[in-house]
Amino acid sequence: MAAAQTPHSQRRRRQLQAMGIQPWRLRAQPQLAGASPQAADPEAGVGCVVVVPASCETRIRDLLMRALRSGGPELARVGCVTGGGGVLPSAGCYLLLDAGLEAEVLAHRPQAQRHVLASPSRLLTAAGKRELWQSLREIRRQLATGVAA
Repeated sequence: MAAAQTPHSQRRRRQLQAMGIQPWRLRAQPQLAGASPQAADPEAGVGCVVVVPASCETRIRDLLMRALRSGGPELARVGCVTGGGGVLPSAGCYLLLDAGLEAEVLAHRPQAQRHVLASPSRLLTAAGKRELWQSLREIRRQLATGVAA
């Protein structure tokens, strides 16, 4: 069931084809009968949250965000908050960039899964990046199976 194309969309399609670009269209997600986006429970929280210390450098945050974006759509949507403020969003899983933040998460969400990295500066080393990738792989598995939701 193709929608009628406007002259603008036809022109755009021709220009993209001339440049060798294959246009893609996102398909609408099928909704279950009776389900609506507003029906979601706001208290349910999110799948995963990354908690960084307040003293975390910008380049480490950038490295972390690039790693999350490269991990697929599940990880690209992960929220990032600064720890130490006492308020954490509800989540099934937390990635902590400092071992000192674990006590804060335990106090607020003792049932949540936690992945703790030693320190933010360790992410600049090969071993730290390896730990990050292993944690992200495990988080991605948890999000896919619904364990962290």
